[in-house]
Parts: sequence; C-alpha cells; structure tokens
Amino acid sequence: MYRDNHESALGDSPDTVMMRRRSAIVDPIGRVLAGPDFSGETILYAETDLDQIARGKFDFDAAGHYARPDVFQLVVDDRPKRAVSTLAE
Repeated sequence: MYRDNHESALGDSPDTVMMRRRSAIVDPIGRVLAGPDFSGETILYAETDLDQIARGKFDFDAAGHYARPDVFQLVVDDRPKRAVSTLAE
C-alpha cells in the first residue's frame, strides 16, 4: 500500500519494515513456512502438518466460538452522533 519511495520510521531493511506488499505462507500456529520474497514475482510452496490446525485453534479460533451468536455478538450502532456531547452525573 506504500509507494516505493515511502520513508519508514523503522528503516528500509526488509527485516524491519512491517509491510512490503509480498506474500508469505504461515502455518496455523504462526510459523512462517515460505516467503516473503522481495526479489520480484515468485510462486511460494510449503508443506505443513494439518494437525497444526487444531493446535492453532487453541490460540485463536476465528470461526469457532466467535461464530456463535449465543456467545459473541457484534452490534453496529449506525444512529447519527453529535461530534460533541456533555454528560451530566
């Protein structure tokens, strides 16, 4: 999302810049298996242990209990709001 001439406060090294518009393959528990490649276009390949899926859900279950409306509910209040309001005790 940044131009090539974007200056980062973290420096310009691929080891320190957070986002360089490249792909990577990460296993379910967060280990980087392939990439990111900064040399140009490439195809990444990796092998992973599918048993890691169950282990990864212990840390973050994105489609498990978050998908249960009896446990988790997202409410969006789209009513107009005033920019400044005063609360009285």
